[in-house]
Amino acid sequence: MTVDDEPVSAQWVVLMGGALWQGAGHRLDELLQQGWADNALVLGDPPETFFSVVQSLCAECRIAPEQVVFLPSHNTRSDAQAVRAFFQNRPPRRLLVVTNPYHARRTRLALTQALAAWDVDIRVTHDKTYRNLLPPEQAWWRHSATAAMVLMEYVKIIGLAWPFHDSPSLDAPEQRRARGLGEKVALHMHGVYVSAKNPVS
Repeated sequence: MTVDDEPVSAQWVVLMGGALWQGAGHRLDELLQQGWADNALVLGDPPETFFSVVQSLCAECRIAPEQVVFLPSHNTRSDAQAVRAFFQNRPPRRLLVVTNPYHARRTRLALTQALAAWDVDIRVTHDKTYRNLLPPEQAWWRHSATAAMVLMEYVKIIGLAWPFHDSPSLDAPEQRRARGLGEKVALHMHGVYVSAKNPVS
């Protein structure tokens, strides 16, 4: 039910929306500090909230603001589209992706569909933080919250199995913004464009 791939060296690690509250910020920090990736693309919370929560949940984390680019998050499908728009002018060969355990399989499917034209090696990982849910190796079907989560994920995976189309939730201005951020980053060979400091109009 869950996916936890072995990491590979990549320029970018992507933190999918909603994962921050599951402790994925710690896993993101690990990947950056261990040298698996140089930069992070975070979909979800604004910069101020992101760094505040990371510090409160992971005092030892050392994620530098200049390493991170932020994009808004709506849902898994539109987040995958935003990732595609961001890398439109410089498709990656590999992506490391961090999310929460039960969201990992759907995340990989959505990104595989969105980035299909580029043949990207997508590696999805998590920090094994289940909070109030049971891990898959335990009797999760006897635990109401975990069983509900698993059922919901399978229903959403079935929804993703339909042909991939642009979701209405990622409108044209948001696609342009994501693409514009990607263009700015591509122009900087030795630095990361941080949207919080240099917003795109």
